[in-house]
Amino acid sequence: MGTHDMTDARFAGLEIKKLEILLSRYAISYLKKYDADLCPLQTEALVVIHDNGGSMVQKHLESILGIRKSTLSGMLNTMIKNGFIEKRDSETDQRSKVVCLTRKGEEFYDTALRDLVLLDNTITAGIPPEDLETMMRVIDRMRSNVEDD
Repeated sequence: MGTHDMTDARFAGLEIKKLEILLSRYAISYLKKYDADLCPLQTEALVVIHDNGGSMVQKHLESILGIRKSTLSGMLNTMIKNGFIEKRDSETDQRSKVVCLTRKGEEFYDTALRDLVLLDNTITAGIPPEDLETMMRVIDRMRSNVEDD
């Protein structure tokens, strides 16, 4: 089960990549109305930081988003430049940086979250809840199959 041969017409990884590209385009066009200059991953980072009390250790954010340190660093630098977050030294671990939402980041979260829920509802329209639950389980399993140990 779960194996392919060269005659298979579709591969899960390729289909997921195609969907990711479409969803990113859709989310980017949706976010343009805020003139916020944020990509979907940066918006997700804002949500994660907000949901962690408005600040969190950078390494923890990296882990939650599932991206590499170098990718996160560049992304955070852009978000700092655009005024959504700031970085501070950790008070408990001098080697760590804490990422904090600014007032602008909080305001964007408050405004955009309602629309992000609407966006998700649009994306999942017509899909029964049990199918969405199955999809989430499958995605979690696929992620665990490829995550670094």
